[in-house]
Amino acid sequence: MKTKLLISLLVAAMVGMFISCDQGIFAKFKPNEELFEYTCYDKGSYWVYEDSATHKTDSLVVITKPIKTVTTADYGSDVTTKTFRFHYVYASEIVNIKDTFIFEPTVHGYLLRTDLGWNPEWYYTYPFPYNNNGKNFRGTYMLGYMNMPTPIDDSEGKNYCITNAMPWCDKYYQSYVVETNKYYDVKRIVTISNARDELYTGRSHFDSIVSYWARNIGVVRWECYDSTSSVIMNLVRYDVKNLKKKDLKK
Repeated sequence: MKTKLLISLLVAAMVGMFISCDQGIFAKFKPNEELFEYTCYDKGSYWVYEDSATHKTDSLVVITKPIKTVTTADYGSDVTTKTFRFHYVYASEIVNIKDTFIFEPTVHGYLLRTDLGWNPEWYYTYPFPYNNNGKNFRGTYMLGYMNMPTPIDDSEGKNYCITNAMPWCDKYYQSYVVETNKYYDVKRIVTISNARDELYTGRSHFDSIVSYWARNIGVVRWECYDSTSSVIMNLVRYDVKNLKKKDLKK
């Protein structure tokens, strides 16, 4: 009798597991450690960037401790997303702006509607801030990130990101030098703007943003291009504390 009861319980448990997995790998997204290694930093962390031409500076300062969050994927998807959130201040001498924004990686819903063969953990991307009362926050766009371990090597995936104005991993460097400083495990992330994106989101006008992300450091260089000019900003000072998944509280 006990043996039959045990078998029945095991069968019920297995059935429950299959039912819970019915939605497959897209039922819920959980970030891997790599997302944290590149993008999650503790309160008080800061970065100062200098314009290569004018020597004026932009800066970012994390002003809240990152916390775990559960939300839905961006752009109309109802997929559950586990991620984190923190607030930061962006200040720019170049355009005389200072304001507060939220950094919260999410999943871009459009990616879930295609069969690109990507690992779900790669889909985490930062939702760009909206234009605030006509102010140009182009510096905040440098935080566009796609959680890919290696560059996109197929034209379909790259073209899809370009069409939907999403960032993608363009190159990977084992080491990369900015000014005289060497950084390791650097991803080159590219975002191309488009007219539709500007119309519906009110994003600041630019043709492309290129950001260089170093593991456990964050963005070490970013380049902003438009139809008439370009701006190159290099990291000149920073003090950061990278946080792992286990460090965060709910």
